[in-house]
Amino acid sequence: MVTSLSALSAEKSAAGAGIQEDLFPLPPQRKIRHGRQKNHLIPIVPRDFVTAPFFAAARQTEPRVLIINDVKWVIGDAHPTGRAASPALDMRHGRACFTLLSFRDRMQNGREIRFSMNEFCRRYAQSRGGRYSREILDLLFDLRETWVRRESADGTIERFTIIGDIKTLEKPLRRREAIRALTEQGEFWLDRISLSPEFFGLLQQWERLARIRLDVLTSMTSPTAQAIYTFLPSRAVHHAESDPFAIRLATLLEQVSHPVPPHKSVRKKIFTQNRFSILSQLDGKEILNGILRVSLADTKDASDYNLLAWVEKDGVPSPDQPPICNSKLLEAWRAAGRSKQAFDQRLKYIQPLSFYARELMERASVAIDGNERFFEMAAALLGNRFEAIVCEAKTDAVEGDPGRTPTGRLIYRLVESVRQMQ
Repeated sequence: MVTSLSALSAEKSAAGAGIQEDLFPLPPQRKIRHGRQKNHLIPIVPRDFVTAPFFAAARQTEPRVLIINDVKWVIGDAHPTGRAASPALDMRHGRACFTLLSFRDRMQNGREIRFSMNEFCRRYAQSRGGRYSREILDLLFDLRETWVRRESADGTIERFTIIGDIKTLEKPLRRREAIRALTEQGEFWLDRISLSPEFFGLLQQWERLARIRLDVLTSMTSPTAQAIYTFLPSRAVHHAESDPFAIRLATLLEQVSHPVPPHKSVRKKIFTQNRFSILSQLDGKEILNGILRVSLADTKDASDYNLLAWVEKDGVPSPDQPPICNSKLLEAWRAAGRSKQAFDQRLKYIQPLSFYARELMERASVAIDGNERFFEMAAALLGNRFEAIVCEAKTDAVEGDPGRTPTGRLIYRLVESVRQMQ
């Protein structure tokens, strides 16, 4: 669906937008709401993006160099046209990149991505405010214009941008009384975005992919906390409270490209000041397979503080491990004459429930909480048929026949549809 944006000049659209000064902060400790707003939004991203601070906490004025798993990354490499290089990417671009990837249809697995700008704003900043549209478009243009260089251990070098193309449409201004209508300037509408072929190629290498909780990331108000959250869980996931992962604050701040104060007390203050401190934003946050816990402790030489991190896993099911009750889907799949291997292959393309499907379920009085993983699996197995079945459940409810247990009726219909697949 083509979505209206703020009026932009053709020159800016062609050259790429500059970086805006607003960081689009969220209200303090804004909670993720349940029901229609609850959406885990777990995008599939290159593993290097979540095993090191690929996106900086602070804005950058020059290229950044990172060594990640024996791969050298130069972020903000020289532009092939010879013009001034774009600055290295920061967490605003990281949020925009992860949000964009959350709209990928992995069943089709194409380079082009279409989305509603209103929904993009909601996922990016938990807001539907139209004022975000222009700033987000600026960030998307940065992802198109900022070049990165990837040098493998064997000497292979790749240079590319994350976004390959942004297609816009120019239409006459709809408000003819506006002063702009008297000029030759038109109104730009976003049509679609295409990933670059090189970046799309990275997303096809399953052994080099990882997942990230976008909803948790965007609930944080601090770019520094966001930058740390993108990679800290990968370090802490194999540690318990009795043996936490430890990293000096000076080292951590340097890794996320945050200015490093010379005094230990000031470094601590960065993490603990304010009611909603960086430490409080990180502690207790959900990751894919548990709860992230963090605290501070003096280093052995007392010259700095260590950030201690570990993961509590009890009682938190991993999204990669479906509950036993979902074996109903596997039984139905096998009853249709299909193999377990084909079942697992189809579930590789599992993705969060769409906003449209959630809305239909709410209108059908279907309980999503506690059944979300089942519905996501059913959607991956059934494809387009899934939303058609959910729409039937909504129609039943509107016509006054939701059934004694609307949730149970929908689950039965989905299982039977899998059983009868041709």
